[in-house]
Parts: sequence; structure tokens; C-alpha cells
Amino acid sequence: MKTDYFDRAAKIVLQQEGGYADITGDPGGRTKYGICERDFPSCNIQTLTQEEALAIYRREYWSREGIQRSCCDLMPWPLALAHFDTVVNIGNAKRRDGELAWAGVANENQWVWTGIANKILQRALGIGDDGLIGPTTIKAISVAILGDVIYNQMELRRQYYHTLADRNPLGFGQFLRGWLKRCDHIEVECRKESSYV
Repeated sequence: MKTDYFDRAAKIVLQQEGGYADITGDPGGRTKYGICERDFPSCNIQTLTQEEALAIYRREYWSREGIQRSCCDLMPWPLALAHFDTVVNIGNAKRRDGELAWAGVANENQWVWTGIANKILQRALGIGDDGLIGPTTIKAISVAILGDVIYNQMELRRQYYHTLADRNPLGFGQFLRGWLKRCDHIEVECRKESSYV
């Protein structure tokens, strides 16, 4: 049976996300525990509990069945952590409109697929980046040196964040330092593992 690393990864990601925030210029709007009102407009962000946030993480951001199609549940530790954090912070899909009932079943037609987080992983692996995690990506993970992949993944994230900040200095520029520190923190967490090498 495959080990489920969700609880372990979620604990680390929650430390990065923090509590309630309503920051001018944040396109996600009000956010708590990394859950934003843009993507979950029916959710009362201010009263969102940590348990509710974890349920959303597991359902939508962790598994292959979720709207983000991240497949973290198929990955070894610590890559599962690195990719999960990328999916939570950058995402693969963004809301098209504001009508999804957060507690109900997601209608995939209401989301715009970008595949950005998955593409970052695929580029870090040195394979084609279609944004869909399938047999080719899983095979590449199985033979990869995880430390190299995670290092490359964080470098690609840093480049992505710099691009966002350059394009929108007043909106995204205010988050750049925090995003870069987040990458550093995730790398430190991943290096704690013997499988990192």
C-alpha cells in the first residue's frame, strides 16, 4: 500500500499560508489558510476552519481526482511536498466565474485549466510540459534524482514569481519576497530527507 503523505505535507504548507488576509492587490481576494474567495466564492473565508481548509486541500489540491489534478498522492516524499506547495501557491486551474459552491462537487466547466504547477514539475524533470500528470511524468519521477528535481522546481518557481512581479509590480510585487522565502523554506524541509539526494 502506498504511503499517504497528505497530513505531513499539509502541516508544512499551512505554516506557509498562515491565517486570514485581505490584502489590496491580491487577485485571490480574501484568503485564509491558502484558500481564496476567488476560487471558492461560496466559502465564508473569515470563518473558514483549519479542518475545512484541509478538506479542500485534500479534495482539490492533493489528488489526481481534484480540480487541480496534481497527483501528489502518486509521488514519493519529499517531491509530494514540493509539488503540493507549488499547486497550492501557483495552481493548475483558476476560477472562470464566482458561482462554485465550495462544499459541493466542482463543475470543471467553471475552471480555466493552465497546468502551470504541473508544467513547472515537468520542466524540472526535463520532460515535455503538457501540464497533465500521466504515465510519462510518473515514470520520469520514478527514475529521477529527487534533490535535483526539487532544486530545479524551486528555481523555476522563483523565475515565475519574478515574471509576475515584473509584469504587475503594484499587485504581485508586494508578494515577491514572501514567495521567494517560501521556496527557500520548502527546499529546507525537503533537504531534511535522506531521499532528497
